[in-house]
Amino acid sequence: SVAFLGEDVLSAKIIAPTLFANYHFGAPGQVLRPYVGAGVNYTRFVSIRSKLADDVEMSDSLGWALQLGADWAITPSLGVFASVAKLRVKSDVVASGVTVLTTSVNFRPVTWQAGMSWRF
Repeated sequence: SVAFLGEDVLSAKIIAPTLFANYHFGAPGQVLRPYVGAGVNYTRFVSIRSKLADDVEMSDSLGWALQLGADWAITPSLGVFASVAKLRVKSDVVASGVTVLTTSVNFRPVTWQAGMSWRF
């Protein structure tokens, strides 16, 4: 959004698969195992809408991703995990209406994950 316009300038949904390589600390049988990870993120923007332009396009983004987390083994086969990740996302925006406007969107989203795991 842009404050002086008093409304959202652009809205979009994202599809952002991320591939991590994680290093787990401690031995495989330990109850609590923290980990760090690095990887790559691909972000695609879909359902792009703007009240100020008839046609808006956003380029896909390919960037780095960093992760910190921990695995907690409740039983030898059941566990839970939690992690936080930071991503690099950059997209070129082209808005066509009465005139053509271009800009770049460069941001670093932070995501939180939690879940359960089953080992077999």
